[in-house]
Amino acid sequence: MQPDPANGLRKIPVAAFVANAPGELAVEVAAGAHGLEKRFIISDRIQKLGLALAGLTTNIHSGRVQIMGGGEMSYLTHLSKHERDDTLRSLDIENICCILFTKGLEPPGDIRALAEENGLPLLRTPLLSSRAITLVTDFLQEQLAPQMTIHGVLLEMYGVGVLLIGDSGIGKSECALDLITRGHRLVSDDSVLLKKIGSQVEGESPDLTREHLEIRGIGIVNVSDLF
Repeated sequence: MQPDPANGLRKIPVAAFVANAPGELAVEVAAGAHGLEKRFIISDRIQKLGLALAGLTTNIHSGRVQIMGGGEMSYLTHLSKHERDDTLRSLDIENICCILFTKGLEPPGDIRALAEENGLPLLRTPLLSSRAITLVTDFLQEQLAPQMTIHGVLLEMYGVGVLLIGDSGIGKSECALDLITRGHRLVSDDSVLLKKIGSQVEGESPDLTREHLEIRGIGIVNVSDLF
């Protein structure tokens, strides 16, 4: 996951999506593997290719996972070979980061050839389009969420995140330790990673400091071992 220097948006290569997507999706690469590292997903919104196949090619939004389900495949099978060739060649291939075939559908030979020629990843999942869209959207919302790191201590208290902030040395960690002894849970000390997912802000700890708390006069303690 990395920011796009051109517009500040976060993006992930299609290869990272294939490697880290939820196991239920069981994503596999059907064609265009040489484009996996070169094409990037920049939006958590999913798009179905139906309108573009029908001729509204300007409807394709760059950086979105494109879905090819039973309806789209049925439409293509009813076209003549000449019409299919024209339809596929009219697609704005450069704006498509990848195409995900649902229901375990096998990409037709002409689409495979187009994908290999242009380095366009064709992916496949056994799931129905509705379930696949839900899982992909949830995954990308987390992966592409705007985020920032701030100085503070984050705790979970009664199911709600509580962020302690203030100048260095003011006693945030000591205050957090007192709350931990009262049964509350440490999320992160010193450095807190905040992500905006949908309408919510979620906080977590960097891997390096997870489950550790630094107390003046004592040093670094492992909270999970002590409590």
